[in-house]
Amino acid sequence: MPGAEPSDREPTDRPPDVTVVIPVYGARSSLVAAIDAVLAQAFTGTFDLVVVATADSPGEVAAIPERSGLTVVTRGHRLRPAAARNLALTVARGRYVVFTDDDVVPDPDWLATLVATAEEVGTGSAVTGSIVNGTPASLVGTAEYIVDRLDVSPSRPRGVGPWHGDTANLLVPRELWERFGPFDEGSVGATDTEFTSMLFGAGLLFFEPAARITHLNRTRLVPMLRVQYYRGRTAAHLGRTEVPHPAKQLLAHPALAPLALLARLASVYRRTFRWARADLVRTVLLLPVLVVALGAWAAGLAVEGTRLDRAARREAASS
Repeated sequence: MPGAEPSDREPTDRPPDVTVVIPVYGARSSLVAAIDAVLAQAFTGTFDLVVVATADSPGEVAAIPERSGLTVVTRGHRLRPAAARNLALTVARGRYVVFTDDDVVPDPDWLATLVATAEEVGTGSAVTGSIVNGTPASLVGTAEYIVDRLDVSPSRPRGVGPWHGDTANLLVPRELWERFGPFDEGSVGATDTEFTSMLFGAGLLFFEPAARITHLNRTRLVPMLRVQYYRGRTAAHLGRTEVPHPAKQLLAHPALAPLALLARLASVYRRTFRWARADLVRTVLLLPVLVVALGAWAAGLAVEGTRLDRAARREAASS
């Protein structure tokens, strides 16, 4: 297909056991390390890597060095992560598809552990792995990790759940992709939440804490708050979908955004107490930063929820 560079890792036409997918927008300094860590996996099966690189203009597309086992698909216009992942699946040939990101570093046995768990569970389930805080020395980075990825902390017990996964660390058997995919490209965001919550609802999402990646969080306050504000906007849309979010009623009513903030904050400390008591003191000390982060999230929730409600009223009045 146009823009694709075929890999020389697979000299035959036989599909690999696994295809790893990474979407890239613009260029990040962490990208090459992420690619190298994937291609260096200690996995006895066959695998390849598909990177979809997009940007606002052709000249801004990330320069990706050639690697054995790597296919690069480029587009000179921006694709959101959902669209980039869907495009990658038109190239991917693996029996399992593993999604990850360009700002993570997987453990050397990450891929082997995901596949072994999928075959052990034996029900055709997807497997979501754990995410390690890659910026423990940063208060801002740690706060972002806590509010975004505590559900998939390596301290969480192994087993069915959580109620959603994270496309930074997610294995999906090909047959499940054919059944539940593709990602919704019309959604404002949180497409991984929508997709994986459907898997969880069908009893097809398993958590494996031993399949670890390390996530490099944002360490500057303003960029982190911008992202949290955007996540609040996407949460307002989630509250108006069929996604079985545990706080759906709070998400669906803009006036309840302050309660949603308090509910999320309480959830952070409840989960820390249950799974990671060794981190409880530090989480308490991080309270001011967590409140600021969740305040940005709640602001996005309230603003976008109000906009959606006004649009719905206008549409009802005109019909």
